[in-house]
Amino acid sequence: VVSCFFAAISGSAGVQAMLIFLGVVIAVLGVVSFFIIPDFKGEINKDAKLFSLAEAVQAFKHPGVIWACVAYFCVYAVYQGATYTTPYLTQCFNADGNLVNVIGLIRTYGIGLLAGPIVGFIATKIKSPSKAIIGGFVLAIAVLIGFIFYPHDPNAAIIVSVMVVLFGFATYGAFSIGSSPLSEVKIPMQIFGTAAGLLSVIGFLPDVFIHTWYGSMIDAQGTAAFNGIFGIEIGLAVVGIFCLVMLLRSIKKHRNDIIEEEVESEIEADVQAQEA
Repeated sequence: VVSCFFAAISGSAGVQAMLIFLGVVIAVLGVVSFFIIPDFKGEINKDAKLFSLAEAVQAFKHPGVIWACVAYFCVYAVYQGATYTTPYLTQCFNADGNLVNVIGLIRTYGIGLLAGPIVGFIATKIKSPSKAIIGGFVLAIAVLIGFIFYPHDPNAAIIVSVMVVLFGFATYGAFSIGSSPLSEVKIPMQIFGTAAGLLSVIGFLPDVFIHTWYGSMIDAQGTAAFNGIFGIEIGLAVVGIFCLVMLLRSIKKHRNDIIEEEVESEIEADVQAQEA
């Protein structure tokens, strides 16, 4: 909406106007949120340390946390890779600009309205966000393989556009619940915030390098770079699946260990009661 509103202003003036407008909107929202977001008592402990290395180490040692962090890294990296389906359509299939714009809007905004709730519903039904994300990875891999092997024929732009939408659904759906596996590992509340912070730091690391990496590949190789980009995305999805499988195994093992400890405690209690 903002881009369309300022499209009539040409050159750098249009960009400046758009940035000023966005800055004002964000500032207004910040002020409004200060007054309307409630202050929950006990939510912030003013005496607590801002960062504790011991808590960070404890969080990392908790079963499944490291797998959840790396899995989120892969989820976000594959999600960011969906950005390159737009130049893929234009450069490899000479797709019409209007078609590309429509598909881009559907992939970025339209699918987002559906993918998140649908994948979230599936995760709730099967009682495992990790398994739902694995399903998203599998769908993404299937579409990426299609991107690599589909002939670059301009007449196939419509079919590839449908594949782009499917890829957007898979990646956005996985990203929308990407942090949920952390809740599956049953982290103690005193270190949950630290674990969530580690998840965010590691998970969003692809922003540091992935666009520079993919952009340099396209600059150096042209359209030939897209197969390499999609191959990297497949590799990241496979790593993500592996991490989530290991996460589920870790959860199962941790649960069994807890059950064994409870059984041993009950036996010891019975023995002590009999001796008494």
